[in-house]
Amino acid sequence: MPRYVAFLRGINVGGHTVKMPQLRALVADQGYDDVETFIASGNVVLTSRQRAATVESTLTKAFEKELGYAVATFVRTPAQLADIIDADPFAPIEDGHKVQVGFLESEPTAACRKGVEALSNDYDTLRCHGRAVYWLTRGGISGTQIKPATFDRAVDASTTFRNLTTVRRLVDKCAKA
Repeated sequence: MPRYVAFLRGINVGGHTVKMPQLRALVADQGYDDVETFIASGNVVLTSRQRAATVESTLTKAFEKELGYAVATFVRTPAQLADIIDADPFAPIEDGHKVQVGFLESEPTAACRKGVEALSNDYDTLRCHGRAVYWLTRGGISGTQIKPATFDRAVDASTTFRNLTTVRRLVDKCAKA
């Protein structure tokens, strides 16, 4: 049965707190198997016979119904995540630099890619590839010079970010299952 990783945006922000046992139960209640959470930041590993797009839609609707607020959900296969790792335009990175990966609902248009990449500066460099945005910071993301609202306007789509190290660890986790 296919294995998936669901990345959740905003599950535990804005005064909302969902404990990991509750999150696992909510996902399992949708009929998914082998449900595991990974780090308390909205990463869920599961198996399902459904297509990724169906899992994404089902979870998005279930979260809103059960939690009472929207939680954008981005579902990828371990193979898709491995491709994201392999496509990292910044590898290898210098010590102290960090790469975040933003998951997008769909592949951005050429104009969107151009707008996102134009946000790059001396501290931040952004590149788009497929349904991912790579964000290199010369230090931690907390030092970024790009304001969230500025990024949101440029990308013009829902997205959620994870450190590339977390993505690698999720791929490894799925390989061992």
